[in-house]
Amino acid sequence: MGLDRRLIAAAAVIAAVVFAAALFALSHRGGGSGGAGSTPSANTTKAGVEKAPSIQECGSGNVLAVVYADGQEKLAEKIAGLLAQQLRGHLPPDTRYCVAPAGASGLGDARVLPLILVKASNASAKLRSLLLNQTVAGGFHPVRYDVDAVFAVRVALQYHLPQPVYNAKTVLVITEPRSSVARLNPATLEKQKQLLSLIEAVAAAKIERVVALGNVSNKLHNTRPNLVFMSSSNLSDGDPALQAIGRNLYEARQVDFARVFMQRGLTEAMEIEESADALGLSRVAAEHPTIGGGETHLAIFEDFMCPFCARFYRDTLPTLEKLAKQGSLEMHFMDLIVHRQGVVPKLHRLLLCYYLETGNATGYLEAAKKIYSLLYADLEKLQQRKINETTLVADYNKLYQELEKQLGASPNCTKADRLLAASQRIAAKLGITGTPGFAAWRSGSNYVVVTEGYRTPAFFNRLLESLEK
Repeated sequence: MGLDRRLIAAAAVIAAVVFAAALFALSHRGGGSGGAGSTPSANTTKAGVEKAPSIQECGSGNVLAVVYADGQEKLAEKIAGLLAQQLRGHLPPDTRYCVAPAGASGLGDARVLPLILVKASNASAKLRSLLLNQTVAGGFHPVRYDVDAVFAVRVALQYHLPQPVYNAKTVLVITEPRSSVARLNPATLEKQKQLLSLIEAVAAAKIERVVALGNVSNKLHNTRPNLVFMSSSNLSDGDPALQAIGRNLYEARQVDFARVFMQRGLTEAMEIEESADALGLSRVAAEHPTIGGGETHLAIFEDFMCPFCARFYRDTLPTLEKLAKQGSLEMHFMDLIVHRQGVVPKLHRLLLCYYLETGNATGYLEAAKKIYSLLYADLEKLQQRKINETTLVADYNKLYQELEKQLGASPNCTKADRLLAASQRIAAKLGITGTPGFAAWRSGSNYVVVTEGYRTPAFFNRLLESLEK
């Protein structure tokens, strides 16, 4: 099965953090494979990769070797062939590329197999930064285990080849959030075989089982559901992507698994373990148009050309407005301009300037409803091919002129730009990159629940009910 788009996104997030993408993307000079100075033998593949009975027989001088477990020979050859192309200019031109069985090389117990090994007199600084400061089998330096493993997984998935083999074992612990809408069931994650293989690669360890726990350590990332690796092996040795956070406990230094899970659709939301006050969210939200009141808050990040925002306004907002009128919800309408074409940015500034001049949040909301009503209607006509995009642009221009006259406001007030910038900064801090985006919290609580995309009234009922102080 090939990589789907959401898995590619998850792989990109993980691979970027552990620098495995560097092995795909290291800039190289010229084309073709490396090993220009070597003499091909009868055991040389079309990609210029030599096959040896052991690493000791890969030859002297500058060598990149890939040692493999039983059944991994084709994966090792593919890895070596790709590296022969990608590392040109990062290794001497006479570098030989070789594959050999791990057992015969005395490396059957290596942390990860296939294992990429480099012995070179003049490797580039960029490549040297990916090598471990240790030698094996006669002067070879292993590539960082996490980089090696993530690279091997991506090659295996892309070319339908066997997965890496790990000699270290780990239990994968899901650290649970408090909000029910952000929970991830272990059984759900266990079904994500390709994603699990990437998570194994980050730890360079075989996942024996997946469990969910509450508090595991006070040194965790501030987003949940997070992942902690529990192992009797020293997982951070040779794997700088991991850091020890307790006895036999390890966490990925920079991989934000909560965002990966939400982007992949495994959870409906994620939880940030920091108060809205500390994040600066409550202050910036209070400066924006606000409807309702109470201890429960919902910041809505919107874009006036966003189709899913239009659907949210039509299907879900009425339910939230009822809660706001009852005094059980305070909604803050914030800007996250994704579509910057045409009059969209001017519409955002116009409505903000109107609010800043009048303090009329209801008037602001009614104007926003007109915008989304037009967008929803025109998108249906576009689908039915009754209009084209030129008509949509013209309709927006016409509506802008009508709103400018109706509201009696100008889009050029200086405070609007400050609020727009503040809203963008808060969205980035929360990890919200798409619209509609939502952040929910209770006054006095020490966490914020974040989600993206269209959500139903039923979702918000569950979300708001699950918020705790």
